[in-house]
Amino acid sequence: MFIAASNTVRRRLALAVCACSALVLLSQAKAQGYLYVGVTEAATARTGAVSAGGLTWQCAGNRCTITGPWEAPSVTACEALARAVGRLRSYGRDGAELSAKQMAQCNKGGSSSAGTGAARPVAGAGSNAAVAAARASSSVTLPEISAPFSAKPSGIIPRLVTELTAETVAPTHRQGTVRTGGLSWSCQGSRCTATGQTKLTQCFSLAREVGRIRSYVGPSGSLSRNDLDICNGPRLLRLEISARSGDDDLRQGSSLTADIASRNGPEVARPVFSRLASNAYDTARIPMTGTAPLDALSTYASVNGLERITLVFRSGSSGNPFDSADNWDMRELQIVAVMQDLDGGTRRITLRDSRPRTAVVKRFSDGDTLETRIGRDELR
Repeated sequence: MFIAASNTVRRRLALAVCACSALVLLSQAKAQGYLYVGVTEAATARTGAVSAGGLTWQCAGNRCTITGPWEAPSVTACEALARAVGRLRSYGRDGAELSAKQMAQCNKGGSSSAGTGAARPVAGAGSNAAVAAARASSSVTLPEISAPFSAKPSGIIPRLVTELTAETVAPTHRQGTVRTGGLSWSCQGSRCTATGQTKLTQCFSLAREVGRIRSYVGPSGSLSRNDLDICNGPRLLRLEISARSGDDDLRQGSSLTADIASRNGPEVARPVFSRLASNAYDTARIPMTGTAPLDALSTYASVNGLERITLVFRSGSSGNPFDSADNWDMRELQIVAVMQDLDGGTRRITLRDSRPRTAVVKRFSDGDTLETRIGRDELR
């Protein structure tokens, strides 16, 4: 009976040893099992064995490869590789690649001279034992570490400097330093960089100077395709307000002004008419450029859309003490926005058209207003 029990114990010990061996082999297989590939936008700047951030890659053509135990790709290692071989189009392994946002961060860090310390392809993958097994069983050179990798997920590394990068469709119209939208950009080839925040208005101002923008990336992410459409959209040059008087004229001393407001920008008031005879027709052309508030309004109006144009009537005195307060009949009204595209061409967008009319559009008394609200997408 004692012998039988001993045999049972031996069998159980043998099974336990086999199980442990299988786990070790599985761990080693996993440690060697991930093939990471970095694909460059052009041919790699270096070929053969390339050391980047403490890792040794094999590069040829527009591909660099490495094998290791890491489960998730890291922006840090991507940056180190980009510094060594050039901008990357993609980075990762089968089933786990960096996102477009992370690739933008990778290439941004890879184009700078900072960050020459050791980097790892992944974050949150295994322990020292797994790394030691990989060192012993593969030709990959791994950096020495004294603690397991952090469990933090890979992603964008916080930076004290908020960097902006804009890529244009063609080489920029202006090279070198370009100051616009409150920022100082450095432009070379088809790329401009600056320090600032990711604001649509600044993208809009830059496009006016350097040409159509393909991508715009900042610390809070990249502009969407919809935002880029607005960024590359037309600029508001001027408003044209046309009106016809009815039988009761706009007499000398009275005035019609336009309060112009965008959704997220400034609001300005500009004169329209100071006199308009009975049944007379006239057009006031209000420029949207030339002074600080108008330049700002032109940008905001195009980027975020005009919100409203409010006509305000003020009754004045003719100088005759026997005259009563002025009233005015408006018989026709047309409001047109004149826009300029990036290629320099212009187009006209009708925002309001109340003509021809036999009836009065509005009879104004002192302080009366007439508001025209503009749809959010009308000025794109």
